[in-house]
Amino acid sequence: MNIKTVEDLFIHLLSDTYSAEKQLTKALSKLARATSNEK
Repeated sequence: MNIKTVEDLFIHLLSDTYSAEKQLTKALSKLARATSNEK
């Protein structure tokens, strides 16, 4: 991605943050299922 403006940088960083949030949500969901299955 070519970052030419501050807006481009903002969109790039926001996209990275959203991707990280989706990955974390998926991982936490798996962790919660694994924890509840041990009972």
